[in-house]
Parts: sequence; C-alpha cells; structure tokens
Amino acid sequence: MTEPLKRFKPNTKMVPVPSRSIIPERDVNHSPVLEASHLGIEFGGLKAVDDVNLAIGRTEICGLIGPNGAGKTTVFNLLTKVYQPTTGTVLINGKDTAGMNTVQASKLGIARTFQNIRLFDNMTVEENVRIGLHNQIKYGMFSGIFRLPQYWQGEKKQHEKALDLLSIFGMENMGDVKAGSLPYGAQRRLEIVRALATNPSLLLLDEPAAGMNPHETAELMENIVGVTGYLRNIVIERGGDPERECLRVFFTKDGKPYFRTENGECWRCYNFITGAHACQSIDDPKTFFNAAKAFGTFQCLLADYPSSTLHETIPNFHNTRSRFADFKKAVGDDLKGRAAGVQEEIDFVLSREGDTGILVDMLSNGELPLRVTHNDTKLNNVMFDNETDEGICVIDLDTVMPGLSLYDFGDSIRFGASTAAEDEKDLSKVNFDIELYKVYTEGYLSAAGKSLTDAEIEYLPFSSKLMTLECGMRFLGDYLNGDTYFRIDYPEHNLVRARTQFKLVEDMEKQMDEMKKVTQEIYEKVCK
Repeated sequence: MTEPLKRFKPNTKMVPVPSRSIIPERDVNHSPVLEASHLGIEFGGLKAVDDVNLAIGRTEICGLIGPNGAGKTTVFNLLTKVYQPTTGTVLINGKDTAGMNTVQASKLGIARTFQNIRLFDNMTVEENVRIGLHNQIKYGMFSGIFRLPQYWQGEKKQHEKALDLLSIFGMENMGDVKAGSLPYGAQRRLEIVRALATNPSLLLLDEPAAGMNPHETAELMENIVGVTGYLRNIVIERGGDPERECLRVFFTKDGKPYFRTENGECWRCYNFITGAHACQSIDDPKTFFNAAKAFGTFQCLLADYPSSTLHETIPNFHNTRSRFADFKKAVGDDLKGRAAGVQEEIDFVLSREGDTGILVDMLSNGELPLRVTHNDTKLNNVMFDNETDEGICVIDLDTVMPGLSLYDFGDSIRFGASTAAEDEKDLSKVNFDIELYKVYTEGYLSAAGKSLTDAEIEYLPFSSKLMTLECGMRFLGDYLNGDTYFRIDYPEHNLVRARTQFKLVEDMEKQMDEMKKVTQEIYEKVCK
C-alpha cells in the first residue's frame, strides 16, 4: 500500500519592494494608517492625477501642498472612494479598498472635510455631529422602535459624546442652533467636529482654514455669510422671494466669500435685486415708515439668530461708556488746542455722563438681550420696490455685529427724525420732529414689536437720545483730535455736526415724556 501524497509547502521568503514613501521612525513597527501606490485617475482621457505614492504613519501629521488646480482635492476624493481610481491601490489600516464605496472606506477608519462646506443646514449643530456618531450606535432596531431603556441609554451617551466633541472648538452651547445659521468659520469648525465623530484613524482636512482667517476682512465676511444664509432660509420658509428679500453672497471657486487680489484688494459679489431702488432723503413720511418696517423685519427675522457667534468687527462700536471715555481722553489730550473754544459743548457732554452707562449695564446684567444689529440704519440702506414702495431688503451689512436692537432704532431716529441736515450750521432749523418719530416707531413695531422684550420697548425713546448723544460726542472728540476719523469739507465741519446732534438731544429731552407716551400707545395698537 502506497503512502498518501503529502501536500507540498514551500518556504516562502518575503522581500521588500521599492517604495517612494516614508514614515516617521517611531511608526516603523506599525502598519501605516494609509498607503497609496501609483494612484491615478483619468477623466475622458485627461490625467487629473498621475502616479501618486504616499504613506501616512499612525502618529503622523502631513500636508499636501500645491497650487490651485493641481489635484489636491481629487487625491482626497480618491483616498476616500468618492472617485474610483483608474490606476493604483489604496490601503487603509492595511486593507485594500478596491471596489469599496465611501461608506465602507469610512468604516475602515478614514474621514474628511470638504473644500466647500457640506453640512445639513436645516439640522441642528448637535444633529450634524450625531450623524458622524451613527456607526457607534450600540442599541438595536427593536430597542429604537419601542424606545426601550437601551435606546435611552444610547441616546444619552451620544448626546454627551456630541457635546464633548463640540467643546473642542468651544461650540458646546450651540447644540440647538441650526447649522445653516452659523457664521462661515463656525460651519467650518462644525464640519471638522462631525468628521471627528466617526472616530477616524485618519482625518483628511481639505483647506480647513478657508474662511477662518482672523483678519478683519475674513471676520466681516463671516458675519455677512452667516446672517444672509440664515435670512435666506427664513424667507424661503415664509414663502417669500429670497433673491429680492435678502442678499446672497456668491462664493469663489475655492469656496471663499470674497476674492483677494495680488495687491491685497478684496472683492465680493451679491445678487442683483431687480425692480427696486434706494432713497437718499425722506420726501414722504410713507418712505420713512416703509424703511422702519424693513429694519423691523430684519430684526424680527434674526431674533433667534445666535448673535454671540458673530464677530465684533469694530470693538465697542456702540459701547457708550467706552465712547465717553474716548471723549474725555480727547478733551484731556487737546491735541490741537481747540478745547478752550468749545467748553460749552464739552460741558454738555460731561453733564450727561450718567446716561452713557445705562444700556451697556442693562446688557451686562441680562436686562436686555444681545441681538444681531445692523449698525448703519440709514434710509439708503433699504431697497424699495419700484411698484409698491415697500421696503423689501436691507443692504450694506458691513457693520453687522452683536449688539442691542436699541442701537439700530435710536440711530434711525437720530438720522431720520431731524428737520435739518446733519451738518446744518443754522441751529434754528434743527429740531426733533415728533411726528416723524411716530411714523418710524409705528413702522418698526409693526414688524419687530412682538419679537422685542418689554424692556426694549420701554427704552426705545431713550435710545433715540443716547445714540444722538453718542454721535455728537464722537464728532466733537474727532474735532478735538484734529479730524482724524470723519471726512471733513472745512476745518469746523465736525464741530458743526456735533452742535446739530446736541440740539437734537435737547429737543428729545424736552419731549421725552411725549415720546414715551407715543411709544406705548403704538405698541398697544400694533402688537397687542
């Protein structure tokens, strides 16, 4: 009887193969988290990526550098299986990803952000993060359907994990905020958090700092993008026309809300509002009413916007106590030796020091809510419909910041309820028009009244006086400093401006009781 044939088992010797990739020495005893070999892709015969070789160690931070159009994002798409490569292989944690889709690649331990933000705008911040946590759900379908204790335990853990991840960027208090309402930079950070929620071995960040530049221009545009995006969603929900009722920022090809030239000039692009015009002066009280209604609508629609996420692009812009301190310094410095000639005007401001801290203290104490404020509520910053003359869109959002609704209201009254121009030399022509105050207040409260607190309503008259006083002491302070801020047409221009504001303040003080009465009557008429 012959012996059965034994299976032949040769001793195979493994040998290294040539590689262009390197990893840190500390990672040599562990397989790379990512390996790509001879990676390439063609689109219609055009080679977009050709022969890319790389390896990423488990403790390594790498940068992929190249000019616009070099193919950096395409490489990311190949590594995450958004695109299937024409040539080459991709290994994630030692496993070949050939034939896999993005979900399968993600489960292997790779996550990424996108050059152009891809959040779920109508979902909350926490919900966006929990999408990333989906693969870590520990309860089964049966527990989820019937809401068994295992389900609630799992939901609690996911909630806690989401807040923990958000705390990386100090966003743990924004969980209930809609993602689409966040400023641009905050959306960038949220996208990173969502990617981290998948607990990846490797995180790919495609231009993560785009729009997060702390430079003044970037912060300004971040505010505008956040506010306009939020307004657009609200307008759509209300069945309005977003192309006419709010501004829309157009993004560049690289996903930025503005373009910076080689010379450092910044350019941006908004939608053109058809069938509309702007007004430079109040020729008809109806125009003032419609402007008030437009600014009131702006405030009402943004009532729930997370104003604390906005950048204060002009620090202490309406901090009247800070403005008063600046004024006193200008008086003390007296750089141009002008103080002696304007002592009456200086005393006028100094005697009203107590007024300057009232609103800022109320904000600090929580008696007034922090709001989104426009901070330049002039008549010509409203677009009016050509046929109806209704105010349809608030424009010029360069000074959008967190602040008090009272700032915007008071500044509108300062500008619009005067019987003369801001630089009228004949003070006998400068008076506060209570009738125009009534017109604006009714228009404003008809739109914003129900979104304002009782304290905000109560202090509308006072805010009119305070914003006028603030503007006056800024004009006078600039005059004392040598006219370094406001543009002037003649040497005493800022002094003339200051005197017109102080005349309006005096008139308002004389009519303050009537202003309060009118405000309450209008509030009860249009809001209750």
